[in-house]
Amino acid sequence: MKRKKMAYKNKKLGRGLFIGLMCLIGITIIIGAAFIVLRPYKITLDLGDGSAPMTKIYTVNAGKIDLGIPKRSGYRFTGWTGSNGTKPQIDIAVGNGVLGNLCYTANWSTNLDVTCQDWIVDKNGNMIREITDEVDRFLDEGGSSKEYTVQKRTVQVKKGTVVSASKWGEDKDYKAYSDKYMYVGASKDVTVNEDGAVLFRYFYPILDVNYALDGENATNNADIAFFDLYVDGELVDEGAYDFCGAIPYGSEYKIALKNVNPLYQYDSTKEIAGKMSDSRGVATARFMTREGNCKVTCEDWVIDASGKRIKEITSEVDKFLAEGKSKKEYHSLGRNVNFSKGDIVSGELWGCDNSKGAYSSGYVYVSSSKGVSVDEKGAKVYRYFYPVLDVNGELNDEVLKNTSKIAKFNVYVDGKAVAENIADFFEGVPYGSEYEIKDIKTETGYELLKDDYSGVMGTIENCVDLRFKAAS
Repeated sequence: MKRKKMAYKNKKLGRGLFIGLMCLIGITIIIGAAFIVLRPYKITLDLGDGSAPMTKIYTVNAGKIDLGIPKRSGYRFTGWTGSNGTKPQIDIAVGNGVLGNLCYTANWSTNLDVTCQDWIVDKNGNMIREITDEVDRFLDEGGSSKEYTVQKRTVQVKKGTVVSASKWGEDKDYKAYSDKYMYVGASKDVTVNEDGAVLFRYFYPILDVNYALDGENATNNADIAFFDLYVDGELVDEGAYDFCGAIPYGSEYKIALKNVNPLYQYDSTKEIAGKMSDSRGVATARFMTREGNCKVTCEDWVIDASGKRIKEITSEVDKFLAEGKSKKEYHSLGRNVNFSKGDIVSGELWGCDNSKGAYSSGYVYVSSSKGVSVDEKGAKVYRYFYPVLDVNGELNDEVLKNTSKIAKFNVYVDGKAVAENIADFFEGVPYGSEYEIKDIKTETGYELLKDDYSGVMGTIENCVDLRFKAAS
């Protein structure tokens, strides 16, 4: 029994010693861990600019510490080296279990960053929305009509370098950089003295004006109609049949149709207008083919001052247009068009442009007959023209387009002055009217060879050459 008791006591003593040892080890671990967790470590930051290094204190459980990005006038920060290695890194965070003292040095470059951004602007130049990524994506996908490619948006230059946004391109053509936006200008050049300079290229959204005929996209707009484009109330494109160009963000546009081919009908009660958004806009004028059964014919005539029809020139006008000679690119139109009974038709439907060279080189449109009501028999309408009086100069037997360097003169028609103190005249004058070029004042060094330059307008263009010679 005694031996059993002694063994029991020894066993109990050993268990106690083991437990005590375990407790001691646990306490030691806890104390050691607490020492590690609570022990302060140093982060030394040398800014590399000659200033004294900075020191930050951290513990292993202090969490994430971001070293940040320092600034230095006239330099660009390229990254930290030191405890992270010899390759500079810009974004460094320490902590979260890191042990030991750390040391980092800032690295700098004298090559400064310059960045170019692309922005949509309004007519006052206010920047509305950045489109840099859109432009670069368009170029990257090979959409440029000029085969331009994506350029690096941030470049490095030496301090004092003058940088222009034109380095990134200044092409104002459609689809040069985008099919939604068109380049219109740029910010001023910048002398780079600090890192992070930003330049801007400015863009307007594109307005695309289209025609639709009988529900389908038209293939030749010039055969259908022409239009004037107004932006914020100002005429920006006259006599166009196609437009795909830049309009400032927020500006109001309006399409005013004219010279609509009488073969087609447009609902003039529907205004083609809108306000430019910050992306491409589309305006569509929709036409339908006329389906009447009453024939209306339009003829072109030379008239006198009283409006009397003198000579028909329909075939001459149509030939001029068919040969593509119109300065407004007008096409020849069908002279016989079917309208519906009761329609009011005027010769203006075949065009009413009184500019020079619109329908002929020898005649100028002046007016049309009044609208007539179409009946079962149809109707006939007229456009009226004057023949052109063209006054030129001739110096020493050499014909000149004008007399701007030689003389100024006045033009009288039927005794009334129609132009004064001019050097060129190309206008319509009624058939049968008497004209006279007089009050001719020559410049020093020139002499007028004759005094009488007068005549009567016939049915065709009349050219008058004022003859001069250089004074001896």
